[in-house]
Amino acid sequence: VLSLYVLFDDEGLIISKETLIEKIFIKKNLRFGEWENEFEKNSISSKLPWEGLRTLYFLSTKLRKNRNFKNYASNLRKEFKVSVISRQEKNLASMSSEGTPKIEVRKRGSIADVVVSEFMILANTVWGEMLHKLSQPTAFRTNKCGITRMQTEVARHDDLGVDYYAWTTSPLRRYIDFINQWQILCSILVDKKLKSFTKEKLDTEIIHFEKKQNLYSNYQKLMERYWVFRWLIEKKMKAKEFWNNNEDSKLIMDCDYIGNGQFSLQQAPLTFKLENDGKSATSKISKVEIESIDCLEMKIKLRPVY
Repeated sequence: VLSLYVLFDDEGLIISKETLIEKIFIKKNLRFGEWENEFEKNSISSKLPWEGLRTLYFLSTKLRKNRNFKNYASNLRKEFKVSVISRQEKNLASMSSEGTPKIEVRKRGSIADVVVSEFMILANTVWGEMLHKLSQPTAFRTNKCGITRMQTEVARHDDLGVDYYAWTTSPLRRYIDFINQWQILCSILVDKKLKSFTKEKLDTEIIHFEKKQNLYSNYQKLMERYWVFRWLIEKKMKAKEFWNNNEDSKLIMDCDYIGNGQFSLQQAPLTFKLENDGKSATSKISKVEIESIDCLEMKIKLRPVY
């Protein structure tokens, strides 16, 4: 693996950084669990699955504080995890063909979230800067005026508050990370005379990657929307793909106005627009009634509740 070792002083300031190629043995993985909530209640005496997490959390908060990023609190938008119960069965014979959708809120800002995100950002910035200084072609992630893009020209990532940012930490999950790690290997193993990507080749790879990523992302959003529709229907009937309301079976949900005429449900990852009939200001609408759902046509009809 490609490893980054960072030495900190007692105040959480970086003393040194070293990149190594090595073999490692993963003895045990840390799992998310109730210990995160316990730590939030009492960070001093709560029991952690590994005591080293306390030190990592301290360093993570220092790293986050030192980054010059904007309005972190406003970026803590509610995130959801959509899963399908009975589709997770390993035994195919006992797997239900229908599936029951389940929606959970993913809480941002937990100890695990802060540690993972900050050390990931640290690695991506350290290696991004290293590649730039070595004049090695790199796929950088940049952000300016709210627009994020991938390019071979180095530029600041304003949202994260860093001068260099390159995806490098997930080479098994994203091809761009694999390419950037390959560029690091070519820079370190000079005597091996490895062939690195040229800028022109890397520009082409970025275009191909973003096209495929958009396809995967759109498919993922479509599947998520389908199961959110099914989740809404499950509140009134089991395993159906169509639903229409009536006087005896109304479905009313809380919603938030998120700007530009768009709303989002408070309990599910579903955004939508509402026609304003003039009865109330758009931003004052806080509830909607689901009138009909069609999972096959992927259509939902909603109206504001005053």
